[in-house]
Amino acid sequence: MRLSVDLEGLSAVNIFDTLCKKALAAGVSDIHGEPFADFFRIRFRIDGVLYEITHLANERAQALVSRIKILAGIDISERRLPQDGQCTFEYYLPNSSMRAIDVRVATFPTVYGEKFTLRLLDTERGKLTLEQTGVSTIHMQKLLHYFNQQQGFILVCGPTGSGKTTTLYAALSRMHTIERHIVTLEDPVEYMVEGVVQASVVPKIGFTFAKGIRAILRHDPDVIMVGEIRDAETADAAIAAALTGHLVLSTTHTATALGSLLRLFDMGIEPYVLTASLSCVLAQRLVRRLCSYCREEYVLSAEERTIIAGDVPKKVFQKKGCEKCFGTGYHGRIGIFELLEITEDLRAAIGKRAFMKELKYVAERSGFRPFSADAYTKVEDGLISFSEYISLLSM
Repeated sequence: MRLSVDLEGLSAVNIFDTLCKKALAAGVSDIHGEPFADFFRIRFRIDGVLYEITHLANERAQALVSRIKILAGIDISERRLPQDGQCTFEYYLPNSSMRAIDVRVATFPTVYGEKFTLRLLDTERGKLTLEQTGVSTIHMQKLLHYFNQQQGFILVCGPTGSGKTTTLYAALSRMHTIERHIVTLEDPVEYMVEGVVQASVVPKIGFTFAKGIRAILRHDPDVIMVGEIRDAETADAAIAAALTGHLVLSTTHTATALGSLLRLFDMGIEPYVLTASLSCVLAQRLVRRLCSYCREEYVLSAEERTIIAGDVPKKVFQKKGCEKCFGTGYHGRIGIFELLEITEDLRAAIGKRAFMKELKYVAERSGFRPFSADAYTKVEDGLISFSEYISLLSM
């Protein structure tokens, strides 16, 4: 990694500003500050991977942590408990216009002092279209059909940090028209979507997802986006909204599209209710996108060819590294998707609580394409490396 930050002689105020500016220039999603016995380590997360950037003396790091806590509205005297807060970082672009970045702050006490994590939420980078997220043409045509429905329940699933919320925001931007009343309920609101009414839940005062959904229904919505289906109460409220003539979008933390069905069963959702409401499930992962400036063609070895059950891609590319990608060989990330459509055959299987093996067989017979198929296409298109494809298969 060729990215480094020189913090020598800077005050705590300037250290924070410098770290944020460098991070934003490099497309960093998170900044990690971690104390150890003899030094304080700073790391950047770029395209899902952590890179060590620099070290600070522990004395200077304490001043930096205090500065961050003050900005985030966190109790500076409390060092024994984890704390959360947020602040806004403002900086000037080369054209002299000012840009504001939302910074989510979390501190955590360790044996050597407090660590911090800064999550940088760039509203401009959050405004992606569905095409920019990596949704294929095949999936796009089917998704647009479901997004244009008057009612139904659409789920987007994947592990933490897989881009589910970004995909939903892209969908809402695509769905918004002056004739459609769209309301979201999130925890928290990450990005603002023009023309969409957005709200945050506040569990401390009893404003939960379930209560929020029931309240939204009194405001004549056409589309409701629920940040996450976390429990049976939220699932019941979301499905009830879908069954009463609304289009409901939400997310679950499940690894696969089929896994989301079992997750809803575990919450106590009856199969007949699920078959009557669920339209489709979009599952996604994020993988690193090859840098288009320096990627180079690569010939698969005999061992690598055996990993692919079907035809070998005509062209395969691998990372190299250049100034544009700070020597990583990657630039940004792209989504890998699988779309599970709830067909009549699948409804019948869900209705009788079929096991995963049968659900998978019925889905594939109906045209379901797993993650590996979408990833293979992106290898052929030169968007991802063969190594990223193999990593995805092992997940």
